[in-house]
Amino acid sequence: MASIRRLKKDLKNLVSDLISECETYMKFHPETDRKKTMKIIDDLENKSKALFYEINHYRDKGNVKTRDYYQKIVARVKKELLPLMDKIGDLEK
Repeated sequence: MASIRRLKKDLKNLVSDLISECETYMKFHPETDRKKTMKIIDDLENKSKALFYEINHYRDKGNVKTRDYYQKIVARVKKELLPLMDKIGDLEK
């Protein structure tokens, strides 16, 4: 992790790419159920807001080392957002 700015930028890009993927899927597959796709988008937005809040409020956590704190956030990104990528892939099934 190079910097907090880079972490925020990467998270923003990942979320926007995933939302764009969902919107593209809805555009090219209008016959499918939009509720599933909209639920994925809502989950993405809610989880990204929570992650951004954690990134921006490091000072509130007390005696936690900075590097360890942000590594835990990166692990949460992998744990929470990557399964949503699988859900996007499973929409066609």
